[in-house]
Amino acid sequence: MLWIIGIEKHPDKTVIQRINLTTGEYLMPKTIKGWLDEALNVIPIEVERHRPQQIIFDIYGDGKILKAALLKVLEREKIIIDEFGVLNWGDTSEERRFAKVEVNQELRDKMIKKYWKLRF
Repeated sequence: MLWIIGIEKHPDKTVIQRINLTTGEYLMPKTIKGWLDEALNVIPIEVERHRPQQIIFDIYGDGKILKAALLKVLEREKIIIDEFGVLNWGDTSEERRFAKVEVNQELRDKMIKKYWKLRF
């Protein structure tokens, strides 16, 4: 599962776009009303519940602030995100951490391009 997290034009809403990379399905987005404080309360819970493989952040404007703050919150929960957005779970078994998930790279790239075309 790939998540794309961004703050909308009006910074009172954060949207999590969800893409299932194994099946190529674009799932219904999750909208969090409220600004940074509400997003920082809800997103870690959603991450723990759904356990995405990768998160891509909006890095413009308020998205930079959200990314920096969220990385700190997730790090406290022992969820580390590397420079490519891949999540490493500090509290799970060795078997789960090193389990390989098949991802169709071509399909992943196509879905990301489609998302960005729809957005702009």
